[in-house]
Parts: sequence; C-alpha cells; structure tokens
Amino acid sequence: MTLGPLFLTALAIGFSGAITPGPLLVACLTRSARDGWRGGLFVTVGHAILELFAVVGLSLGLGAVLTRPGVAPAISLVGGIFLLWMGYGTARAAWRGDMTLPVAEHTGSGGPANRAGAAGTGVQKTAAGRQGAVGAAVTGMAATVSGPFWALWWATVGLSYLTLARPLGAPGLAAFYFGHVSADFIWYSAVALAVAGGRRLLTARGYKTLLVACGLLLLVLGGWFGFQGLLSIIRT
Repeated sequence: MTLGPLFLTALAIGFSGAITPGPLLVACLTRSARDGWRGGLFVTVGHAILELFAVVGLSLGLGAVLTRPGVAPAISLVGGIFLLWMGYGTARAAWRGDMTLPVAEHTGSGGPANRAGAAGTGVQKTAAGRQGAVGAAVTGMAATVSGPFWALWWATVGLSYLTLARPLGAPGLAAFYFGHVSADFIWYSAVALAVAGGRRLLTARGYKTLLVACGLLLLVLGGWFGFQGLLSIIRT
C-alpha cells in the first residue's frame, strides 16, 4: 500500500469513528457552547495528541501493554472520573448563572485611562483564552480515554493498520496518523461551528438549559464508563 491509499483508508476509518456519538462528541458540544468554536477545536487537539501517542507507542511495542488485563479498564475509570468532575462543574456553574452568553464589550477612546483599561482587558482575555485552550485539550484527552474501547481499538484494529504502514517507514506512519485525525478535525470542527453559531440564536435561558443538559449528559457518560471500568477491574 502506498502513501495515498493509506491516507485515504485512515481518513475513512477515522470518519467511521468520529461520527459515532460518544464522550468526545459531548465534550465538543459542551466546550463549543461554553467557549465558542475554539473550545470544540481544542477538544479535538487534545484528542489528536493522544492519538499521536497511540501511534508512536504502538510502533514501539505498546500494543502488548494495552492488551494486558486491567489496563483498558483502568484508563476508562480515570477518564470517567474526569468526565464526572467536568460534568458536575459545568452543570453547577450553568445552574447558578456563573456562565452567561458572551456579549460584545464597548471600550471608550477618550483618554489614556480608557486605553489602558482596554489594554488590560486584552491581556486578561489572552490569559483566559490560553487557560481555556489547555482546559479544552485536557477535556478532549479525558473524553477520549474514558471510552472503554479506545485503548482496545488501537491495540487491535489500529495496530493492524499500523502494521501495513510500517514498511513505508516514518512517512507511512505519518500518512496513517494525519489521515486518521483529519477526519476528527473535519467532523468536530463542523460540530463546533454549528454549536457556536447557534449560540447567537439562544436566549440566556436557552443557553443555561443547553449547558445544564450537556453537564448532565457528561455526568451520565462519566458515571457509566467509570462504573464499567471499575467493574472490569474488580472482575480481573
């Protein structure tokens, strides 16, 4: 298999997984509703970082570790706990009114004080944006590993395709990786843009309801995947 077909194969496989509803989709919806389309984008960045670790790790022999009893359930348990924390925080903050629809800020231009205030606001926004990006990326990582099948998929299906890519060397592994994550970025960017654009049509009450619903859904998913991970650990 050459690089072109390998990239397209990985793209098709990536789409089949990306469009399947799961924790990552809910995380993308939640962050996009909270932080705009960039929130959903950085959720996907976090997911892509873990996918990169998976490709590099499996090429170095990590597959044997992932298939050991208890490894995948432990990963699912940790991810589930993080989703519980995130879901609770989102639902609680939205219910209390700590999260509101962003509004355009108007700054005066009459004097140095106004200009200094505007500059200070810009610095604060930049710092908050960086924290939000890191938080969204971490959320994407947690949502990725919380699913009980992510590690097993890479240790089985993903490893089999990496075996096809390995004869092509580093370009082959890169073609598979970029094909795989390109599907994620295309799909979840579309989701993030749709949600962020829809925020303009929401009332404050509708925005609050949306975030509370997302938080509760994250709680359900986090509880389910965490419980399944814990149950699997107990059985092993």
